[in-house]
Order: sequence, then structure tokens, then C-alpha cells
Amino acid sequence: HLSKFHGVVNGIDVDIWNPEEDQFLPFHYNADSCTEGKAACRQALRDRLGLTGWGDKPIIGIVSRLTGQKGISL
Repeated sequence: HLSKFHGVVNGIDVDIWNPEEDQFLPFHYNADSCTEGKAACRQALRDRLGLTGWGDKPIIGIVSRLTGQKGISL
């Protein structure tokens, strides 16, 4: 049955979601500059949203239904 399966279930398309070329990222990065690039993108997002005084605290985003079934208790 192996021939029936293609790709990674729930995986990302690396041709579309490529941080070296993504037009929506304020800074581009690759495996060699990942730490600096992600930090610069996080800071740009904080600046854009007016999140001052956050230091290097993580930013978490989720696209999901807000339901206990998904592990989100309100």
C-alpha cells in the first residue's frame, strides 16, 4: 500500500513556505542564519503590534477552532 501515499500528512509545502524567499517576511533567513532571522522577524512583529517590553519572550500563534476537543480550554 506504500504506493498510495504521497507527501507528509499535515506537513508544509517547502516550495511555498520558504523563509529565504517568503515575500511576507520582513527579513529572510536560511539554516545558517535561522536564529538571527527568526529573532529579527519576531522583533518586527512586536514593533508592528506595539508589543513593547516583551524582551525575548516567545510569540505563539494558532489557527484552529476554539474548542476543548482541540485542547484549548476557554
